[in-house]
Amino acid sequence: MNRLLAVALVLVVLPGCGGDKAAALLSQGDQAMEVKDYDLALSCFDDYVKARPAEAAGYIRRGRVYRERGQLDKSIADYTEAIKLDPGSRLAYSGRSLAYFKAERFDEAKRDSDKADALARASN
Repeated sequence: MNRLLAVALVLVVLPGCGGDKAAALLSQGDQAMEVKDYDLALSCFDDYVKARPAEAAGYIRRGRVYRERGQLDKSIADYTEAIKLDPGSRLAYSGRSLAYFKAERFDEAKRDSDKADALARASN
């Protein structure tokens, strides 16, 4: 029932979102993640990536969905793409670190964790 309501909300919100349907997709995907509706979140973030393939935000969020679902290769690939698009993204490095850790690729997890920490320190 919640999924049906969420899909209906997307259909209502998207047409009236002031021309920025991509931002509405991110918001809807984030809301779906909060209630662990990974299918809806993945659909929203897939559509966002199609609409804005040069922005890291969609890849970061979709990487998180894949990580939560245990699809670690896809998660790592999305975080890697986000890093290519935005090499200064602490979120992309920390997300990829978690995916590497879940995949028991501990050296790579440590490397990305250290990079995320360095980026966080540099921004302060």
